Amino acid sequence: MILECVYDYLSNAAPVLFFKLDTEGIVLSMNHYARQVCGELSSGMKFQDLILDFNSIFDLKNLSNTQSGEQMFNINTLSGYPQSYMFLFKTIGEEILSFGHLDMNDIDMMRTEFLSLNQELGNLSRQLHKKNVELQYALDNVKTLSGLLPICSFCKKIRDDKGYWNQIEQYIHEHSEAKFSHGICQECAKKHYPDFDLYNE
Repeated sequence: MILECVYDYLSNAAPVLFFKLDTEGIVLSMNHYARQVCGELSSGMKFQDLILDFNSIFDLKNLSNTQSGEQMFNINTLSGYPQSYMFLFKTIGEEILSFGHLDMNDIDMMRTEFLSLNQELGNLSRQLHKKNVELQYALDNVKTLSGLLPICSFCKKIRDDKGYWNQIEQYIHEHSEAKFSHGICQECAKKHYPDFDLYNE
């Protein structure tokens, strides 16, 4: 009963790679985690085909010797990126069981990269928030004129929403960021100041 529970855990829930191989290294079965990492293997595929860095000699019999310790191999993964796993091989009758767990150095490196990326994401989030606040402040303070402006065709005063007539300068100043610099055009200079030669012809 206990062995069945252990096998069920290895097959379905354990976060380790678990392969059953025959004596030639052909994968007979693999657990759920191995399928997530390596994908579903085709029938008759050899375990060594998963490994990227095995030397031309892959001595499974030696690896499955009870006196051999763990061996590190880089394996192909579904993500397309190689991953280092520490493997242990054990011969049980006519089958070889292979157990693989992540290399601790890789785990530490991934943890460091994750912390660094998390910190960078936090910095970018703060910068984005600051830019959003600045942009919102700018939008809140932008005044624009739009729509139809009722304007007197003679004196050029503009009627506001309350029905009052305002000088055009006052209305535009109150409803936009525009500022005025007064001068006098050539026609008005002749009409209002005929004695002064404001515009040389």
